[in-house]
Amino acid sequence: MWSIRRVTEVTTILANVTVVVSLSIAVMSYLQQIKQTKRDTAVSMVTAFNSGDMLGIQRRLSIEFAKLKLGQLQGVAVKRDTIGAIVGNMVATSAEPAETQQDIITLVSNLDDIAVCVAAETCDRSVVEASLGETASRYACLLLPYTAGLEQELLLEGLGDSLRQFIDYESNC
Repeated sequence: MWSIRRVTEVTTILANVTVVVSLSIAVMSYLQQIKQTKRDTAVSMVTAFNSGDMLGIQRRLSIEFAKLKLGQLQGVAVKRDTIGAIVGNMVATSAEPAETQQDIITLVSNLDDIAVCVAAETCDRSVVEASLGETASRYACLLLPYTAGLEQELLLEGLGDSLRQFIDYESNC
C-alpha cells in the first residue's frame, strides 16, 4: 500500500510537472502571439501603403513616370546622379511641382516607416518583403537619388535612410 508520504511525493511531482508544462505552453503561446502580432502589423502597413492616400500618391507618380518612358532605359546602367536629375526634371515639369515633390517625400517617408518597423522587429520581414520588396526597391532606386538633394534643402535629414538599408541600396541600385 502507498503511504501518505509516498502519495505526497507523487502529488508534489505531478504538481511540479503541471507547473512546468503550463509554463511551457504559456511561453509557446506568448511567442506565437508575438509572431502573429508582427504579421498583423506588417499586413496592416502593407495594406495602408496600397490603399487610400498612398495609393493616390502612387498613381500620380506612375502617371508622371509614364511620361518619362523609363522602360527605354531597361538594362542600361544609369548613374544615381542622372536618375536624380531625371526625377528632378520630372518634378519641375509636372503640372503641380510642389505636390509631386510632396508625393515623393511622403512615399519615401512611408517606406522608411515600414523599413523601421522591420528593423525594429515589430513587423514580419518576410511578409513585408513578399508584399513590398520589389516595389520598395523600384521606388528607392528611382526616388532616393532625388530625395538626397532635398535632405539639406528642406531639412529632411535621414529621409530614406531606413529604406536604403532595407533594400540594400548600394547593391541593388
